[in-house]
Amino acid sequence: MKIIMPVCAALLLIAGCKKDTAQLPEADKTTDYFPTTAGSYWVYDNYYQLSPTATPLYEGIDSTWIVKDSTINGQSYTVFATSIKNSTSYTIKCYRDSSDYIVDAEGTIVFALDKDHVLSEGTYSDPYRYKDYLRQNDTSVTVPAGTFTSKCLIREIYATDSTWTDKDYVSHFYSKDIGLIQYNYFFLSSPKEKYTRKLARYHIAQ
Repeated sequence: MKIIMPVCAALLLIAGCKKDTAQLPEADKTTDYFPTTAGSYWVYDNYYQLSPTATPLYEGIDSTWIVKDSTINGQSYTVFATSIKNSTSYTIKCYRDSSDYIVDAEGTIVFALDKDHVLSEGTYSDPYRYKDYLRQNDTSVTVPAGTFTSKCLIREIYATDSTWTDKDYVSHFYSKDIGLIQYNYFFLSSPKEKYTRKLARYHIAQ
């Protein structure tokens, strides 16, 4: 009995330790919000407003799809193609995951989950500058494809002189396991005219 009791106590201690060991949830990765599997596609409805209070006008669809992987300067990139407003022509952009930052072929950060730092900044043309950062709080966004919790990447645009005294913003909304679900933007030549691209349907290849 003197031998059995310590062994039983040890077994109970081990069992207790096993019960206390919890499986921690996996942390989100940048690629959870920026899928890169060939065969994936996204279709967006486009809307246009002459002013912030005007009724949005439908302008057709944009389509984005992943073509393939490609090597640029020894680095592997995912090739995205986009056609604008039902056009038969398309543009090509290349992105890769660089230490949990999505960057383009020029090395510019286009998305990350880093909420503590400005992700990128630069100049359009003097005097207009921009800086990109991730909004601190998640946002619920409703688009034709559904309602999604999303991360909002903000591009803050401002002038360095008195040409344009107000700041304005471009917003990209990314949802986990889907990608870009909404994009709000404008052109510097006519900043009061607003454009919105909303996800209508999508397919993420496995």
